[in-house]
Amino acid sequence: MNQFFDSRARDQLHQWFSSHSRNPRMEIEARVKDVTQEGFDEVMAYLKKNKGWSNTPVEHETIDKMHRTGVRETVDVAAKQRSYMRKNRGDEPMLVPCSAAHAVRFAVSSEIDCQPDDTPVTTWRRKRRVSFVHKGMFAFELTRVNQGPNEQMAFTSPIQYEIELEFCGQKLGDRMPNAAYLTDSMLMKVRAARPRAAALCPTHTCCITRGPSPPVSSTGPPLLYHRLPPLYHALALLG
Repeated sequence: MNQFFDSRARDQLHQWFSSHSRNPRMEIEARVKDVTQEGFDEVMAYLKKNKGWSNTPVEHETIDKMHRTGVRETVDVAAKQRSYMRKNRGDEPMLVPCSAAHAVRFAVSSEIDCQPDDTPVTTWRRKRRVSFVHKGMFAFELTRVNQGPNEQMAFTSPIQYEIELEFCGQKLGDRMPNAAYLTDSMLMKVRAARPRAAALCPTHTCCITRGPSPPVSSTGPPLLYHRLPPLYHALALLG
């Protein structure tokens, strides 16, 4: 199939790790879209049983307040501490659709601490997160989120389920693997969360693109990305 398209997607991840893997301000992540409660619970159970990941996780509750200026104020509920941060998106994210219902969004961004912000809050997010870490290098973050325009709705709105895989190995120093290893490892770990899903994916063809819509050629259907079929299989039970 279209090998240039395959290489472009893979090379972008490689570029991000080559440029940012040692920078503690940069975040490289993969987020699974449209996760159901069933899929969330199954991934949680799998990670708790997998000895390769920290298997004694503790749920951590925070309240995020998004200010009009774009500053995120985070309140740690247990520690009663608050912090302020601004998140800036880097390159255009890559969206990897698995089906009409599911996709993985790969993105790179910077997070910068900033001063307290007293502008109006536009969005409240109550987050209850469990993190699983592997070798101090990657972290699966499973989060139950209530979101609304005010504090009351942030506690009473329907739960949204989020699954993210984030690179967290910026401080490994001389033990840092090369960018090719990190690229492959990130993609394989998305698959690792769903060991039984390969049997449920009816096809080995899915699309990958930048932005919200699959690319369409002038002479045929959307370009196909075959290099990483396990990644798509990994999403088959998420909803």
